[in-house]
Amino acid sequence: MTEHYALGFLGVILTAIGQTLLKIGSTRGKNVSLLRSFLNAFTISAYVLLLVVTLINLRVFAVLPLKAAVVLVPFQFIFVGAFAFFLLKERVTRSQILGSLIVVAGVAIFSM
Repeated sequence: MTEHYALGFLGVILTAIGQTLLKIGSTRGKNVSLLRSFLNAFTISAYVLLLVVTLINLRVFAVLPLKAAVVLVPFQFIFVGAFAFFLLKERVTRSQILGSLIVVAGVAIFSM
């Protein structure tokens, strides 16, 4: 069962990477046709990665108890924010930090 938790956590990290790739692809797709904005390497990679994550999540949710598996999902918000800050050099506001702390507190309370 531990390997399924690790697989679920991998899914969370891959989701954050996929969302970051979508952001990069969308910013590189400016001033081009709509079709070209969807057919750049970052966007296609992101969609393929998110498809893989969907398959991972199907496996994780089939094996782990729902209460245990759902606890992993909110961490996507934290990783997406961290990737946006470190990789995309986006600003992090106090409300985003507060939101992340609320997510962690909610997960801790839900896990009890």
